Amino acid sequence: MTETLSVLQQETELAKALAKQEEEEILEGVVLALYSALASGNAEGVSRLLAEDLEWWFHGPPSHRHLMRMLTGVDRLGTYSFVPLRLFTIGSKVFVEGKSDTPKGCWVHVWTVEDGRIVELRECFNTSVTVTEVECDVKSSHKRSNSLNSESTLWQSELSGLSMPGLILAV
Repeated sequence: MTETLSVLQQETELAKALAKQEEEEILEGVVLALYSALASGNAEGVSRLLAEDLEWWFHGPPSHRHLMRMLTGVDRLGTYSFVPLRLFTIGSKVFVEGKSDTPKGCWVHVWTVEDGRIVELRECFNTSVTVTEVECDVKSSHKRSNSLNSESTLWQSELSGLSMPGLILAV
């Protein structure tokens, strides 16, 4: 009986892990499809993938808002090359690090995908990004203590180098 229960628990955990992996592949597929549509100048494809009320947050030099200029029609799609090199998914967020063909052209995009559409973008250009999990410990009903340490780091950009400003994103 105990052995049967253990086998069922293992099968349940395996099914959960496979479902999570499948969900991550779907989310990453949406984001990669957007990069492909941008590169090929496919405005209809871009439009299908983005929510109409996309929430946008940008960190970096104002002159590097290439993606915003393409999506708002100031620049033609495909005028700037976004080449994704690393992807990492946490929940509904897809973290993408990449380079462009310009010197010092490294970036991190954090896309939030819901129901097959991108609803939020956090864009960091020429910035080192660390993604961390912040745990809140309730000490009493009135006090809360936040802890942040290296063990809570979930992902870190690698392309920015040491001379870039740093940013911590908490999830």
